[in-house]
Amino acid sequence: MRTKSCIYIPPGTSLIINNRIIFTTKQILFLFLLFINGSILFSQTKVYGIEYSGTTKIIDGDISDWDTTGITTFKLHKHNAPKDIIAKVKFAWDEIHFFALFIINDKTFVKHERGNNNPRLYFNDGIELYIDSKNNSSSRMDVDDYQFLVDLEGEQTIFKGDKQRITGMDSVPKEFGTANILLNCKSMMIGTVNKFSDNDSMFIAELSVAWESIGIIPNVGYKFKVDACVNDLDSLVNLSEIPENKPVPKFFFSSWQGSNDFGHPAIWQEVILTGSPDFVTILSRKYSKTWLFMFFVSIVVSMGIVSHLLIRIKKQKQIPTKEELRHSLLTEILQDKPVTKQRSPHDNLFNELKLFVLDNLQYNTRPEQLADKANMSLRQIQRIFKDELNTTPGGFIALIKLEKAAELLIKTDKNITQVAYEVGFSDSSYFAQVFKKYFNISPKEFIKANRLKSAPKLIKDVFST
Repeated sequence: MRTKSCIYIPPGTSLIINNRIIFTTKQILFLFLLFINGSILFSQTKVYGIEYSGTTKIIDGDISDWDTTGITTFKLHKHNAPKDIIAKVKFAWDEIHFFALFIINDKTFVKHERGNNNPRLYFNDGIELYIDSKNNSSSRMDVDDYQFLVDLEGEQTIFKGDKQRITGMDSVPKEFGTANILLNCKSMMIGTVNKFSDNDSMFIAELSVAWESIGIIPNVGYKFKVDACVNDLDSLVNLSEIPENKPVPKFFFSSWQGSNDFGHPAIWQEVILTGSPDFVTILSRKYSKTWLFMFFVSIVVSMGIVSHLLIRIKKQKQIPTKEELRHSLLTEILQDKPVTKQRSPHDNLFNELKLFVLDNLQYNTRPEQLADKANMSLRQIQRIFKDELNTTPGGFIALIKLEKAAELLIKTDKNITQVAYEVGFSDSSYFAQVFKKYFNISPKEFIKANRLKSAPKLIKDVFST
């Protein structure tokens, strides 16, 4: 039967192989320590890249807005427990915030302490995030170092390195509740707290820390240190009955690097900000308030345009066709037919208002102006036009302009746009729509039909002079 054997080398002796002294025990110990320190140094020279987030994370405990590609997974080894804790962590950043995501698979949720700004929250299932904002700390926390403690229900406590205690004997000199840090955190859990009869599943913790509140101006390539840790308890006990020098039963904790000793910046992981926003993201974030203002302006402008179009449509519907007015009093007034007898008690008023419109043909004459010209109220003149001409003051103005436009299209060589502007329409397209509604023919077709008919008469007039 083969058994394992070992060689004991007393201190002060030498390791002799083939009658040659290879190493003394002191040299072997020195080489071993050198190997360990070299391994630690090598592991710390690896820099963890934190990717830029093009979209701002919503801190709600929902991971759907996270790209979990490349997420870091680590285990919390639990002695005498059936399963280890599987933890996942990922960081991200933008111009305003540093983001952290923790996903913890745990079968038993335990919580001893309650309340925000409670320094004993680490006796609950939860996470810890450490930040050395200046990447300048050695073995002890200083004023540039921060600890964020968040439990599975989202209650949180913030610690900051205390410069007044650095010279003391505290292994981790820090104070809580004294730092105005802008932390937003939210937890989501699948399971129940302090109920050991069920089978819990997992909890998620999301955090965002404002760069400005921890003294960092984020830029691509900026380096600092972080540590991500998990606290796990599997039993609910009376903490006051446990002496300070005794460990809490079934209390496990570990960092993502496998360390059980937190709070020492020398062993935290160095990280670097990578990636950068695209041009559109830079503009949208830099000018977010401007975009918001422009959005509201565009809404107002759009409402104005829609309102203007609705008014046009309403006016267009009020205009009758020329055929509908063939034997009406309004047609006689528009076409200057000879007056053989009094047609209306307001004949003179209608003719006076017609001349007023023609004298101001290029302007946007309003019904209120007709009322002022007649020394009447707008309601009075509206009633007169309705009772005697079966139209509105606005319709009266439009029909005078259209009759004059038809005359100009026949007797001049002006194009449609020129004629439209001359009779007071600022939009030739709208003019064409109204013209077609009244004459039942487009201005272009009207020109073709009437200028050709009037050509022989024009030639005759020219040769007769």
